[in-house]
Amino acid sequence: MKKPKSAPIAAAKPISAGNSGISEASLRMFNSVPAQRSGNIVAKPANREEPVSSAKSIFAKAGKGKHKNEPAQNATPEVDMSKVVLPRVEAFNPFKIRPMKNQIRQRFFGIDSLANSIDAVGQLVPVIVVKIDGNPDFDAQLVDGEGRLKACMLLKRGISAYVWEGGADIETLFEASVAANCNRHDHDPVERLAAVLRMKNNGRTDKHIADIFGKSVGWVGQQFMLRKLHPTVLNWMIPVVKGKEGGDTGSVSSGSRRIKAPLSFQLGLLLSQVKPAESQIPLAKEIIGQKMSLAQAQHYIASALRGVSGIQRNSHHHAGEKIASLGSQARGMEYKLRTYTDMADSEIQILLGRLDESHIQSLDTSLERLFNTVSTLRETIHRSLPRGMRLKIKAC
Repeated sequence: MKKPKSAPIAAAKPISAGNSGISEASLRMFNSVPAQRSGNIVAKPANREEPVSSAKSIFAKAGKGKHKNEPAQNATPEVDMSKVVLPRVEAFNPFKIRPMKNQIRQRFFGIDSLANSIDAVGQLVPVIVVKIDGNPDFDAQLVDGEGRLKACMLLKRGISAYVWEGGADIETLFEASVAANCNRHDHDPVERLAAVLRMKNNGRTDKHIADIFGKSVGWVGQQFMLRKLHPTVLNWMIPVVKGKEGGDTGSVSSGSRRIKAPLSFQLGLLLSQVKPAESQIPLAKEIIGQKMSLAQAQHYIASALRGVSGIQRNSHHHAGEKIASLGSQARGMEYKLRTYTDMADSEIQILLGRLDESHIQSLDTSLERLFNTVSTLRETIHRSLPRGMRLKIKAC
């Protein structure tokens, strides 16, 4: 991994749960430090976009800085600025920050990807620490942000941290860490698509975008495929929650009970292959209404498309001749693929190094389709067997 360039740490700015990625519970720790105010200050509310408009206008907004539904100046309400706290930001050697012992999160995944993201754009969100004295090994105790701490240690680069000035016992710090970790959620597919489109419109490469998200180039290609979805179908990929009044639905916000979107990312990816886009709507409605699995949806879409295009199915007699040899064909395919699955990661990396980005993306798509096809076939066979035989197969 290349050695990151050193960069000066920006001055501290006022933070909130909306602009820092830190939960409200964590920010309450800083309430022991009063905010400095001057007169009656009026703050603008955070920009919140409606879920329907975000899906329908996603292509128009990509690459543009200002949104149409930005609140008007004369609609700005007055707020209580006494609740705002201004924590101090300092630079630390990550190896001089002591991780929190016995914190709730014991498993950290994707540190390499996070390190790549920090290396690409810098550390955007500081960790939270409390300073400790009289310890020759450590200068501070970590409160929140161990993933970022591990990533910066991997990069051997300095880390920025909010310094909590108030004192607290270990249990208070533990509760703050739990609140910070349990109140985060991932971006939904529509939000990710908007980000990918914007970066692509600004001339960013798939490799650069992959590093930003801490994902693979193939992952970026999958997000980009969602642009082929009809806006109505795309809107069904936004998670919603029941409102407190009248059973209305709205976009998920911090603190809301999150539920699944009507249409999953994998199902949306499957529907993105259907042309024209208007044809996706009735298919999506049926998939959602019947609560189909990925394998069931794939079979349903394939059957529907065959009916529309007029492609004739193979006769039962012709298919019957082939199904007897299906097992040997599957074993032959498994044998061929084991040539690659038995290789070490380093050997696979050498082989992939000979391919360009488009070939790798095509390979990833082909393998995903193969996986879905095999899963659909296996599920169909199980569903068609007598109940007694199905139970025996599951027991094996």
